[in-house]
Amino acid sequence: MDAQSLFSLITLAAVRPLVGLLPLVLVVLALKRLVPRMRGSAGEARIGRVLEQLFSVVRHDLILPDGRGGWTQIDHLALTPAGLLVVESKAYRGLIFGRKGEATWTQVLGRRRYTFQNPLRQNFAHVQALKALGLGVPVLERVVFTNTARFPKGLPEGVSRLATLAEDLEPYREGVVSDALHQAWQQLDGAIRTDRAARRAHRAGLERRFGADDRLSPGLLLLAAAGVLVGGLWLTAGQLGPEVSALRRQPPLMPAPAASASRPASALSPTSVSPPPLSSRPQPRGSTVSVAVAEPRISLQWTERDGGARESEDCKLAIAAVLMANTPENRHRRVRVCGTSAMP
Repeated sequence: MDAQSLFSLITLAAVRPLVGLLPLVLVVLALKRLVPRMRGSAGEARIGRVLEQLFSVVRHDLILPDGRGGWTQIDHLALTPAGLLVVESKAYRGLIFGRKGEATWTQVLGRRRYTFQNPLRQNFAHVQALKALGLGVPVLERVVFTNTARFPKGLPEGVSRLATLAEDLEPYREGVVSDALHQAWQQLDGAIRTDRAARRAHRAGLERRFGADDRLSPGLLLLAAAGVLVGGLWLTAGQLGPEVSALRRQPPLMPAPAASASRPASALSPTSVSPPPLSSRPQPRGSTVSVAVAEPRISLQWTERDGGARESEDCKLAIAAVLMANTPENRHRRVRVCGTSAMP
């Protein structure tokens, strides 16, 4: 493995955890756009379940002609002894301020304020669409907010919270459903549209009047981008895996000794030692001959070892293995291969 490949491997190992966080960021941004829509669907379902407990005949999410050449969507429609009950559900949070005659209401979330269409007026349009069918029976209306909404100034007339919905609708349960109401329900059932073309036409009409909902498409795009990134990281991990496995399969090598000021004794090469020659001068009789023995002279030669503390190819591989997987095994191998002075 050359230096460029090693650098690329180390860079990938360092950047990969940061890139791995990017899909999570995209998912959070997507949920920020999609959660309001999901919350609305969940709140609508809870209100629908309460209505089904109160009345025996209930329909949900209906598309009907609006009597003006277009379409309207009704959240819930119940057959009650008092008449046909049209229910508009709202899964809003925070503080709600509004009165029956106002065109828009206000939602307060902390320091933020949002305005939305008066739901009583919105539901009145649904009631008018039913009356345009000529059913000849009473049509009742009710707007229901989930329990996450609060009305500091009191609930307007015709508005309920989910917690008190059963109590508020108790008067509509008294008596029995008349034959006229049953016939009107059958007539209404024939006017309900369930095909996709009607839903697309209704959605197009809303976009012309109020503009397109810019939350769904960007949220789905962000989720798709997160999926693509996860797939790319998975493929990258598959390519990086053999490199990491190869590093871990490297056999342990003996470390090269570090250079120091003291030379090892094994590097000394002694030369031959010869005693000094004896003097040939004649000595007087009776004298003692003394021989001066000189100290042997030892010449030393230094032998330089190859390798020293240089980072060999195996040292680079050991360092890369620690950067990718900082395990005790890899750290021990790095010390053995590189020595303590060569560790990064």
